[in-house]
Amino acid sequence: MGDAEDARVVGDRRLAESRIEHDGGTLAADTGQRLESGALPRQIAGVTVEQLATLPSAQASRHNDRVCPAGINVMALPKATDHRLTYADYRKWPAGERWELIDGVAYAMAPAPTISHQTITGQLFRQIDQALDGASCRVLIAPVDVLLSAASDADDQATTVVQPDILVVCDPAKVTENNIHGAPDWIIEVLSPATARHDHLTKRALYERAGVREYWLVHPVDRVLTLYTLKDGIYGGPEIAEMAGERSPAIFPEIVIHWQAILDKLPDSSAGSAEQHA
Repeated sequence: MGDAEDARVVGDRRLAESRIEHDGGTLAADTGQRLESGALPRQIAGVTVEQLATLPSAQASRHNDRVCPAGINVMALPKATDHRLTYADYRKWPAGERWELIDGVAYAMAPAPTISHQTITGQLFRQIDQALDGASCRVLIAPVDVLLSAASDADDQATTVVQPDILVVCDPAKVTENNIHGAPDWIIEVLSPATARHDHLTKRALYERAGVREYWLVHPVDRVLTLYTLKDGIYGGPEIAEMAGERSPAIFPEIVIHWQAILDKLPDSSAGSAEQHA
């Protein structure tokens, strides 16, 4: 078995070990349905938490894939390789393509995001940037390479490189001109239909392992927020809330997100467009 296959097996095992549990319920994702006020979606991109808990690890991994017309998964190894890919390999790929590396395995990122995705991302960035004005922490918006490897590791040897939609980092030693080397304090992913499973499962386990203190998943269609806060090195169960009123991250109570100001910027057809892409 090659190194890339070893990495996928390890990833499958970690996925199985990090099954998401929520008291009798399920998490929100790209369900493509408009929710009534106060209601929460019942699935993660069509797969319930109860179903995930019964899947063998390899089968759970397959649920994290979506097949492209060309036969390559949206979240899959781009080509056969007999070694674990590194940041050195990653930096040689065409600039017009966006990839992430997780444990040496390359994952293609989603096509160009929707207007709703970009609006939410941009408005969240603006509010966070204003709240952090004059603070030592800084907020960054994709595309920014985040190397989740030991600080002592050389950049080119890193085997995990991600591009979160939004990140906040407070340790200046992690910030270089070319990338962030080390775990950000706070990561926000705005979900797309093609990446919802990947963000909920693979990246949740990755960010927990790396020590990201808080992780938000924003669901543009359902207008629901899923939050994880790291406690004793573990995320535990998620908190699920509507994108309504005001919300502060647990680790940055001074930052207040005003959801209505963001929702007011969304195009009227955002729900219908998202359903067409689901």
